[in-house]
Amino acid sequence: MEAVDLLYHSSGVRKRGEIPFRTFPSAGGLSETEVYVTPYMSDLEINIYHHNCLSHSIEKLNLNAFSALQSHALSSIPGLNAVPLLIILTSRYGRTIAKCSNRGVRLLPADLGIVMENFFLIVTTLGLGICAVGYFNDYFVNKILDIGIEKGEVKVDMLVVGEKDERRS
Repeated sequence: MEAVDLLYHSSGVRKRGEIPFRTFPSAGGLSETEVYVTPYMSDLEINIYHHNCLSHSIEKLNLNAFSALQSHALSSIPGLNAVPLLIILTSRYGRTIAKCSNRGVRLLPADLGIVMENFFLIVTTLGLGICAVGYFNDYFVNKILDIGIEKGEVKVDMLVVGEKDERRS
């Protein structure tokens, strides 16, 4: 399965007639979670890509983004270069807060959890390993992805996907 297929099944869009629906439920149906990936071991150039769920494609970000991400935000993750895929999850929280007021802040983690669970289920079904990474520099990740509170999108979590470590099964 290609990275784009993994993204489609975990956080993509499917259509019923002309109406697009995300592959996960979301508070208020607003689907605020965005996905960025860095495929380390593939035919793609090593860089950061944004998953465009509507066109079922990935869009390359600026060429300097990956090296900045590697040196500033990910240096604390040992062995990352041996991981085939890094997934960065962000939230565009504006619509949820506009629709649900302060309750929207409490609903966003549920949306994120559903998308993360989709990734965990699909990756595990493929016989691969997956792990959430909680220790990284949020400020640098937001800056590198050109997102932030002032732009209405923030980084919320990262996942690494790779070969399953049988010692930890």
